[in-house]
Amino acid sequence: MWRRRKRTAGEYMALFLLGGLLYGGLEIIWRGYTHPVMAVIGGIGFLLVGGIGRRLPADCSLVEKGLLGGTAITALELLSGLALNRYLGLRLWDYSDLPLNVMGQICAPFWALWCLLSVAGVIVNDFLRCRLSRGEQTCRGPVPGKKTNANNTNKLKPDT
Repeated sequence: MWRRRKRTAGEYMALFLLGGLLYGGLEIIWRGYTHPVMAVIGGIGFLLVGGIGRRLPADCSLVEKGLLGGTAITALELLSGLALNRYLGLRLWDYSDLPLNVMGQICAPFWALWCLLSVAGVIVNDFLRCRLSRGEQTCRGPVPGKKTNANNTNKLKPDT
């Protein structure tokens, strides 16, 4: 069995904040503005994608991780949209004019975008997880079948 160290609360908080900042920044670049609650949703989404990348078997492809991550983010987007846009009336986004939308809260084009961004999220999350562990854990590389340790110098060794 390969060593797997549990993340600390500080590691989760760092990943959450980074995900929120990255998403907020992307939204500002895309739309020209954002809402603070979007950083919270982005942080949750980054943790979801990281968990998907971490929990799936090492031989699972990045495409599969991306599809699952994009679907998870779309589910988060639907739940958030129903609560924030429909119930609270914040009108943070509206996909009503886009094809294959559901109640204007999610749509196929953005699902595809989330799938692509999830691939990047899995890679970044895995890299950061290894760096945050300070060499205390072995890490899977983002490419299936490629395994590295946190400092990328030695091959993995099983626990004894």
